[in-house]
Amino acid sequence: MDSLSDMLPADFECLGSATEFADDIHEIFSNFGLVEGPDTSETLLLCNFMMCYSAPRGAKLVQQGEAGNYMFFLLTGHAELFIENDRGQPVSIGTIGSGVSVGGMSMIDHKPRAVSCVAVEPVDLVVLSSQAFKDIMLTLPWLGNKLLMILLHSVSARLHALQKQLASQ
Repeated sequence: MDSLSDMLPADFECLGSATEFADDIHEIFSNFGLVEGPDTSETLLLCNFMMCYSAPRGAKLVQQGEAGNYMFFLLTGHAELFIENDRGQPVSIGTIGSGVSVGGMSMIDHKPRAVSCVAVEPVDLVVLSSQAFKDIMLTLPWLGNKLLMILLHSVSARLHALQKQLASQ
């Protein structure tokens, strides 16, 4: 199995273990308003499965159509989400900021990525590989359920935002 760094775009720079950013990550997870979100020790446990990276402005964080072999949460900065229209042209569907996850749907349904995501400024992200996701689900199912709830809440929030955007057009 390839290492996580081998799966990521070349312009990602490793910042180290996510445990070094556990307080920031716990704050992100706490902002989802879940009744049974991870506590501080559970967040630290999840961080053992993740790594943090930075990427420069203009970096393609994920590409529509590629395999979803990792997902990430933005720690800092902003990125723009795009989908390709039927003519192959990118269409912006919104900007995301700190705390938003990208790639969770592909990790769950094993389908190609539905969007592309590009950093509009330098960003820091916490990355979870699909293998680490599987490991969490198999070895720590109670924690995996909490992670699934975080992903579900994130996807739901983005769907609601997209519905609101479409209704205003």
